[in-house]
Amino acid sequence: MDGKALDVYLGEGVFEHAASIEPIWQERTHALKGLPGIVDIRNLGLLAGIELSEDAATGKAMAKKVYDYCFEQGVLIRPVAIQSSFLRRLSSPRQKSTRCFRRSPMA
Repeated sequence: MDGKALDVYLGEGVFEHAASIEPIWQERTHALKGLPGIVDIRNLGLLAGIELSEDAATGKAMAKKVYDYCFEQGVLIRPVAIQSSFLRRLSSPRQKSTRCFRRSPMA
C-alpha cells in the first residue's frame, strides 16, 4: 500500500489542479474580510482558517450556522472548534466554492 495514494494523486493531476485553483480560493476567502462576523482569515494553499465572532443577535458561535449552510450547498467544511469558530474546507470543486461564497449567510 506504500505510495499508492501518491501515485493516484500524481496520475490524476491533483496537485496541479490544486495549484490552478489556489489563487481563486485565496482571492475569494480574503474578499470576506470586513463582513459582519469575520474576525480573521488565514490561508495556506487551499486551506483557509476563518475566525468567526459570535452572532450579534443570539450571542452564539456562528461556526455551526456556517457549517450547516455550506453542507446544504454541497460544500464540506470541517469545523476545527465550533466554540472558537474555526472552519477548514475539505471539498474542492470550483463550482461549489463559487456557490458558497456567492450566497454566504453572512453577506
